[in-house]
Amino acid sequence: MSESLGKPTYEELLENVRRNSEYSELPGVEISMWPEDVSFYDDLSNQERFNEQFLEPAKGQPPEGGYLLYFLFGAWHNLGVIVLLHGLIFDIGTWGDFFIGCALFLLFPWLIFLALWWAAKVGGVRFNRQAQLVHIGMGPGKARTYAWRDVMPFMRSGIETSGRLELFLPIYPELYTRLSDKHFRSIHREPTGINATLDFRDHGPEGCMHRFEFYRRYMEQGLDAVQPDPDKLPSDLEIREPHLPMSRGPVLKVLHFLAGGPLIDWALRKRAEKFYWPEEVERLCAPGADLSGIDTTPVKPRADIFYRARGAHIDFVDAKGKTVSWN
Repeated sequence: MSESLGKPTYEELLENVRRNSEYSELPGVEISMWPEDVSFYDDLSNQERFNEQFLEPAKGQPPEGGYLLYFLFGAWHNLGVIVLLHGLIFDIGTWGDFFIGCALFLLFPWLIFLALWWAAKVGGVRFNRQAQLVHIGMGPGKARTYAWRDVMPFMRSGIETSGRLELFLPIYPELYTRLSDKHFRSIHREPTGINATLDFRDHGPEGCMHRFEFYRRYMEQGLDAVQPDPDKLPSDLEIREPHLPMSRGPVLKVLHFLAGGPLIDWALRKRAEKFYWPEEVERLCAPGADLSGIDTTPVKPRADIFYRARGAHIDFVDAKGKTVSWN
């Protein structure tokens, strides 16, 4: 029956996301945050990551997954070594128990490391303001490009996060002509998704909404529109270059040492350095690029409705700040 349905549309795939209890939809690019609520805390002076042509949030940042590896090798792996040695020395358990323990305590961390090491060279994301495009790395010299106006923001909550910003973009069926409609639907249940967290302070409903407003304003107006305003920030909120993850506390410093953290960091960093953008993306991101044939018109938000972040809730207001209903 699914063969007759054809390949799913972007809206169908978005509906699958909306039905997932882990996701909460946020206002899209056509609605802006109430101006008086907007406040940013990012030092954007690093022009390799932040400039008038594009943003590249992950540029020069530690590869994701490092903290998981510190735990797996610093605690799980080392604890396993102690347990297995204890069993061998005191003749506890059977050889079957020993091999199961090897797989559980020793092999598992290495499998996770290999998966993260392989993924480290996939690449990052560029928000191309001058061309109004989003480029997603797909491996060294490879990328896919999407129109910014098609972005749909969601907050994802789950065991591993208190709420992080994820952006969804269309999947283009023409890239999968070899797949039958049925097979396409079985493997693509959601649109193309990216983790858009820029700083560890972005988590939670308000953090996600402020970060998406950061992207929305930048793509519409440029860097001047997303500069920090110290007068609107709490005195204890530091203005600094955004980075992930958060600083290491005492426990994590110990795990980092026990896990051989510097070697893990070096391996993932060297792997990530293998990524490079294709020539076409670099051309589109260059100052004064020829953008003929591309709709470079910034998305202008509506002037009659705004949203206000109220913890886990969203209020919609009109131009006078009066609460209104919106669907």
